[in-house]
Amino acid sequence: MKKELLRKKILVTLAYFDIFEFPLTLMELRRYLWKDNVSLRELLEILDEMIRDQKLETKNGFYFLPKRLSIIEIRAKRYEISQKKWRRVKKYLFILRRLPFIKLIFVCNKLSYNNADTASDIDLLIITRKNRIWLARLLAVLVLGFLRIRRHGKKIRDRFCLSFYLAENSLDLSPLSQGEEDIHFFYWLYQLRPIVGGLGVYARFIEANSWLEKYLPTYKKFSRDFVFKKIGEVSRTKELIESIIDFCFGDQLEKISRFLQLLRMKRTSKKLGPGASVIVSDKILKFHPLDRRKFYREEFEKNLEKLGLDKDLDCYKM
Repeated sequence: MKKELLRKKILVTLAYFDIFEFPLTLMELRRYLWKDNVSLRELLEILDEMIRDQKLETKNGFYFLPKRLSIIEIRAKRYEISQKKWRRVKKYLFILRRLPFIKLIFVCNKLSYNNADTASDIDLLIITRKNRIWLARLLAVLVLGFLRIRRHGKKIRDRFCLSFYLAENSLDLSPLSQGEEDIHFFYWLYQLRPIVGGLGVYARFIEANSWLEKYLPTYKKFSRDFVFKKIGEVSRTKELIESIIDFCFGDQLEKISRFLQLLRMKRTSKKLGPGASVIVSDKILKFHPLDRRKFYREEFEKNLEKLGLDKDLDCYKM
């Protein structure tokens, strides 16, 4: 019974990553294994059995669903594209590290796991100091906009997308989950890669979201593997700027920033379609014109159906 359940969990994991044409190595499959944490030896034993039973395929160290050999080449191409985008991230670290009132910056979405395509932007999740989320956002938008590296309108490719902010006193993302079946959100959260900020804040973020271990048991164990090597470096210039702003009516500037941005948001919100995901508060600012989680969940469940698995199978929803 345990072995059969593990086989299903392996298929669930591969079925999700197949949506993004991303075959997994043995180590990745162990790390991302849905609702289980097994030894490499045990995992390899089951994988060998599944390959013999033609439930999955392997080549060049990658594991994937049957008849999906082509995604190995796709992954290789996207890896090369992602490395170019990472070089762009490194190029602007000097700026990102000095943005006032920002405690932590993550790269998220496809670039976080090296699966970006040519046309994609560089998505960021930004953690701000408490009571400074509006001012932090305004300054980030102004600085990156002035440098012409912020995503805006149709200018998307290789630009930084500043559409998601959390205050440091609101690090738990569980309220944003859409329930047990929100598999894309769970993997998205797991793959966040911190590039700027303090290790202490990052540790607090991991602890605040330790509930994720219910779905991905290796979350805390492997979280440090995603840390960008320069995270933790302190910018004295940033600290000086923050001190000056705090001294010169920082709370008032926060209120003014909030007022100005809310005025603009009222105008732009009218252009958003029914699939938009927008949250506006003093702790969370989220502006996504299209929430694709429902689409990804449907594609995932189509894969389960192709594999002869029920979308309500016990290893998926528990």
